[in-house]
Parts: sequence; structure tokens; C-alpha cells
Amino acid sequence: MKKINIKQGPDQLTVMLVGGSRAGKTYAAGTFPRPIFMSDASEHGWTTLGSIKPNDLYEEKRQPTAVGIETPVDMIAALKALQEQAAGNKVGLAEWPLAQGKWECGTVVIDSLTFYADAYFSALEATSDNKNDKRAMYGELASHLRYIMIQFHRLPYHIIWTALSSINDDSRLRGALIPGSTAAKAPARCDIWLYLEPFTEKAKGGDKDSRENDVIYEAHTQNYAGNKAGHRFGDRFPAIIEPNFQVIEECLGMTPWTDRLKAKKSSGRKTAAKDTTNNRATAPQ
Repeated sequence: MKKINIKQGPDQLTVMLVGGSRAGKTYAAGTFPRPIFMSDASEHGWTTLGSIKPNDLYEEKRQPTAVGIETPVDMIAALKALQEQAAGNKVGLAEWPLAQGKWECGTVVIDSLTFYADAYFSALEATSDNKNDKRAMYGELASHLRYIMIQFHRLPYHIIWTALSSINDDSRLRGALIPGSTAAKAPARCDIWLYLEPFTEKAKGGDKDSRENDVIYEAHTQNYAGNKAGHRFGDRFPAIIEPNFQVIEECLGMTPWTDRLKAKKSSGRKTAAKDTTNNRATAPQ
């Protein structure tokens, strides 16, 4: 137990990125400092990481790293390896595939919580003595997801969770596609809950010369078009066009991540520009 200085902003952010397939979630997560992705091995979401523009990377020479997660056992092993790394202990190759080379971490991305929940529930079904007791299995799933979120959030890194958005047939706001009460609780555990969507310049009223297939991504920071979103930072955080960490860091007035590490600030790093007229923040050009 320790006293918390409520006037001091967090050094590490916990973020939930929710949206449909191909909504820019993985791309946005890849712009955080030195990210290591816990990527679902069946989804192949890591393929997006190779297309991140150098200007969108927090440090141009620091490419994202990805580890394929095939089973819940892999996720727990990855968590333990990160805990050992954070404690300054050596992690062996048998426990962590990145141990052969030098690896540094500033951000951990679980991509995605939707697919991980599916994998864990499938494992429960395969090992349960009473396969008809779905209620008990969903309860165990909720307990497990709560556990891993708490453990990841204790790490001294930015933590990002991606999830598909749910599809509701009623009037309720759509949230994260995660079974049971975790759909509401998981985003509530995070500092920032963004809803991401793609659009084209033409659809948004772009000029006549804009190409119809120019896809742009927007991250909504408040409830939008029937989808939940929110954050804990008052009016300092508008919706973000082409979301990346540089914009988030500047909107929140955070000390640059590299400065906090006492590293030399990148000379070519550009700043974000706020469009206060439309309550939008835009990525650096």
C-alpha cells in the first residue's frame, strides 16, 4: 500500500483498443514505444506491423517485436518472462523466444483479448469434467482474464489490449467482443478505451481530388455511433485522426517516454497538431 499523488499523471498507460476487423487497432498499438506483441498465432495480426510507416514509429529504429501465442500456457509463460525482465533477471531461451538477442520493452500489446478469451474457453471445454456446465466455465474464464489483466498492469510498461467490437441487435451501446461481464470490466480497468473505425476521405467529405480508396483511421475517445469509448483525462483528449502514441502523449501532456528513460530525444521526431475547431487531434506529417 502506498500514497498516490493524484496530481501526477501516469508514467505507464493502460489502453483498450476496440473496433471491427481492419480498423487499425494493431497499427495504432505498433506506434507505442518499443512494443512487444503477444499475437494470436491463428489470426496473424502481426502482419500489419511490417507496414507501419517509419514516421509513425515512436523511434524510427525501434521496430515492433511479436511473439506468437498459440495456447493459454504460452500467454502465462510470456507474462512470467516479462515479469522476470522487469525485475532485471535473465530470461532463458527455453522460456522466451526473444532471449537470444537483446530485447527491450516499453509497451506490451495483447493482440487480441477477443481471440485469447476464445482460446482459453476452448481449453476449458476440452479439459472440463462437466462440459454442460457452461456457467461455471464462463466464471472461470472471467476469473482468469481478471488475473492476467491485473498481472500485466503491474508491469512497468504501457499495456495495450485489442479487441473486436461486439454486435448488438438491441439499443445498447456496443463494446468489446469478450464473453460475459468481462466485456464491461476489462475496458473499465484501462485508462483509455478507444473505439477505432476506418473511413475514406470521400465518405467524410474530402475534396474532389481525394482518392476514394484512401483509408484513414479515427480513434473515438467518447461514445460514438452506438459504440462505447472513454478515458480518465477530462477534455485533454479529443478524438484522434490516424491514432499513434506521439499524439496521445502530447494530448495528455506526458513527459516524452524517451526523456523518462534519460535517453536522448530523437532529433527527427515531429510533434502532433491539434485541430481544436473540430475537436480532433492529427498525427504528425
